[in-house]
Amino acid sequence: MTLASIVATQIGNLFAQRTEYTTVWRLPWGSNRLVWVGIATELTLMVLLLYVPVFQQLFGTAPFPLWNWLFLFAWTPILLVADEGRKALARRRARGTLHGSARASA
Repeated sequence: MTLASIVATQIGNLFAQRTEYTTVWRLPWGSNRLVWVGIATELTLMVLLLYVPVFQQLFGTAPFPLWNWLFLFAWTPILLVADEGRKALARRRARGTLHGSARASA
């Protein structure tokens, strides 16, 4: 389950880190098709490692129930939302409005 949790959170991280300051909600979701190919590849490999007996034996993995997948992917949007909060603070700091009013020039 450790590998699957890394894959799940990295999917959220991928979307969160597409820009430094711009919110992810303003970016077109389909603008980079390779992102979706990468996600599909990661998930396909995870399914193979967890549910195909040859790969289970080779890598020492075992299948886990649907509940575990739901738990893992619950963390994906949490990571994304946390980074959106960081970006909002960074944008406010860049505008000089983090502490109430704009800073006066010295």
